[in-house]
Amino acid sequence: MGSVYRIVRSLIEVKEEAGDIVIIKVDGATKYIDSTTQAPAKLKDIAVGDQIVIKVVDKSGVDTAEEVKFVSALGNKK
Repeated sequence: MGSVYRIVRSLIEVKEEAGDIVIIKVDGATKYIDSTTQAPAKLKDIAVGDQIVIKVVDKSGVDTAEEVKFVSALGNKK
């Protein structure tokens, strides 16, 4: 849980509330949900600064997002 720090290809960097940066891999199986509307979304719908909660699973030793829920930092203006 934290805010989106950066998105690079198939990685989301999350700045946790404690200030640490955590890198989470996303793949084709990752599900995205806009928590404002509870609607399905895509990686491209997420922006730096958005609040985010990621359900992570271990895939061959790599922390990979199974589900990503986010709230836009811009409200509904996206």
